[in-house]
Amino acid sequence: MAKTRKSLEQKIRRILAKLIHVEEEAIEVDEDWNEYGIDAVQLTAIQLKIQEEFNFKIRMEEQSRYSIAR
Repeated sequence: MAKTRKSLEQKIRRILAKLIHVEEEAIEVDEDWNEYGIDAVQLTAIQLKIQEEFNFKIRMEEQSRYSIAR
C-alpha cells in the first residue's frame, strides 16, 4: 500500500511540476498547491491531466478540497 501511495504521489508531483514549470523535487507533497501560485486555469489543466493519467473524473468540488499532492 505504501509503495502504491508513493508512486501516485510521484506521478502527481510530476504532473504538477510540469504544468507550473518547476523542478519535480521542488514540489512538497504536503504543501498546499496555492503556495505555488496556481491559478484557476492551471488548476483546470492539472485536473484534466490527472484525469487523463489515472483514467477517472475529478469533480471540481473534490479538487478544491484536496489541494496537496498527498
